[in-house]
Amino acid sequence: MNNLALSSLPMYLLSTRTLRVSAYFILSLFLTLRSGAQNAVNITMTPSTVTTTENGTFSITVNADFVAAGTINALETYINFNPLDLEVISTPVVAPEAVTALPQVQLDFVDIATMNTNGRIAYGRNISSPTGHPSADFPFFTVTFRALRVPPGGVTTLSFNTTLPFQTFALEGPTNQTNLLLGSTVNIGAACTPPTATISNTATCNGQSFNLVLQSATGTAPFDLVINGNTYNNVNIGGVITTIAPPNENLWTPADAPSDLDLNDASDIEVGTKFTASVNGFVRGVRFYKGPSSSGTFTGKLYDFNNPATPLANANFVTSPSGWQQVLFSSPVAITAGTTYVVSVYSSTGDYSSSDGYFNVPLVSGSLTAPAGDNGTTSSSNGLYLYGSGMPINSYNNSSYFVDVVFTPASFTYNLTSVTGDDGCINTGALQTLSVTSPACSTLPVTLLSLSATPQDNSKVIVKWSTSSEINNKGFEVQRSLDGRNNWQTIAFVQGAGDSYSVKNYSYTDGNLVARRYFYQLKQVDIDGRYKYSMVVSANLSTRDGYSLEQNFPNPTGGSQYTTIRFTLPRRTNVTLSLYDLSGRLIQTLATGNRDAGTHAIPFDPSKLSTGLYYYKLQTEDFTDTKKMTVR
Repeated sequence: MNNLALSSLPMYLLSTRTLRVSAYFILSLFLTLRSGAQNAVNITMTPSTVTTTENGTFSITVNADFVAAGTINALETYINFNPLDLEVISTPVVAPEAVTALPQVQLDFVDIATMNTNGRIAYGRNISSPTGHPSADFPFFTVTFRALRVPPGGVTTLSFNTTLPFQTFALEGPTNQTNLLLGSTVNIGAACTPPTATISNTATCNGQSFNLVLQSATGTAPFDLVINGNTYNNVNIGGVITTIAPPNENLWTPADAPSDLDLNDASDIEVGTKFTASVNGFVRGVRFYKGPSSSGTFTGKLYDFNNPATPLANANFVTSPSGWQQVLFSSPVAITAGTTYVVSVYSSTGDYSSSDGYFNVPLVSGSLTAPAGDNGTTSSSNGLYLYGSGMPINSYNNSSYFVDVVFTPASFTYNLTSVTGDDGCINTGALQTLSVTSPACSTLPVTLLSLSATPQDNSKVIVKWSTSSEINNKGFEVQRSLDGRNNWQTIAFVQGAGDSYSVKNYSYTDGNLVARRYFYQLKQVDIDGRYKYSMVVSANLSTRDGYSLEQNFPNPTGGSQYTTIRFTLPRRTNVTLSLYDLSGRLIQTLATGNRDAGTHAIPFDPSKLSTGLYYYKLQTEDFTDTKKMTVR
């Protein structure tokens, strides 16, 4: 048999009988070929080490790696595996590079059942053309396995066969180019218990940002979570998964524009849009389209359509030369789904923009709808105007004046569909649905000076609060929670003063407690049954908290929106909490005097402060800390 005959007759085509008859001759010939090999090609498996679990799956890729100059025109591989440890679960996929490089099928895959019975995968290709032989690295094929059991020691191997009649090799003509055959080691661990996880959220109001938190989990931390289709990696129990900034919704996109940009009716004018929301939420502000020739003062307003006498909120624009303009109210306004509102802009010079016939059909965008008008009565028209100042009630030709609302929904849903532990164990499905509702930020109908929770004797917590005034105050429900977010339990009711304009001090002792952290809030109840909630404070039994000064919430703050500053003391001590402006000038002393150990919450009204940046400082006998507060 000459070299030409060998190159055109791959080894796998030789029958078993022929091999038996000529075994010595062929083996001698191959030894002769290998002795003259150019050592050009490594045939390897990647990854070289696999870690999986019982019933886990993994993939192995066979590669041809050129380590010296040369080419090949045939590649034949045989992979041995223990069918008691592993099984092939998918037909190996041939890489596109291999299809291009070695286009002629030389040794087809057998069916999966035969592979798993024999514990062997065989595959090869050759090319008869004298040119175009591959000379660069390429992946040859990929096969996917499942681990069936944990073998002794948890280790099994994937190896290339090196003896006839199932010898793995690369050829160029008659010459064996094979240098290194490198298999893979598979480490199989016992089947894992699917992990579990529970997510929760930090407090939010007025549609403000909040955090999704991994409240609890079983399995090996850290965890990878899939929530609403998004993957969050390396999250520990108690850690922040992500910060959610609720989106703003508008009726129009930034690319929308009116057909008539600069109109003026020689009188001051207020133009607006009637709208409803399909969900409860908050109106943050107003947008409108300003033509390039428009000038003067522009004021954005929000009205309840059925109670038009007084705007629910208003704010003055600081405008750019032209295009969409936006202003935010000092505090978002809570609105109710299905209720009709009017968002408007007052122009002192009578400038406005318009598109005739725009509201012949309704405008729907997300949760918002601007209904179509009939160009008739006030109750059924849209695209509204009024000469002078006030809620616009007139309509002309169903025109739109491109006055838009800045809206944020109050409720959101988060679906946890996958959790994976650091050990690779995974749990998928409809694991949890978390609903987050953002209530309106509002102060109590009493002026609350302070609220604190102080641990005592490792079995009791004393909750203290004080008010400077009360109106129609029936009293306070003292509520306790174990996580500060959910499952609030009313543990006591403390009678209020009704109407009072002097400082009133209250306390309640929560006894017979076990060692852990407890959270407390007040539910203030009016005589007419309406109620509001206070801020949250906490106390930790059996351990001593260190000193801490927390960021005020909400921040930024401003207008009539109260903000709260919390600080924690490890023991009873004298404190001073002060507010300064950027120049270091003392603006106000927020708290002073001896305070008990525990967490204290100080509400603060920033309505009398100018817009800008301020600092507040906590000072005790052996602790000082300062944080920033933004007022807008």
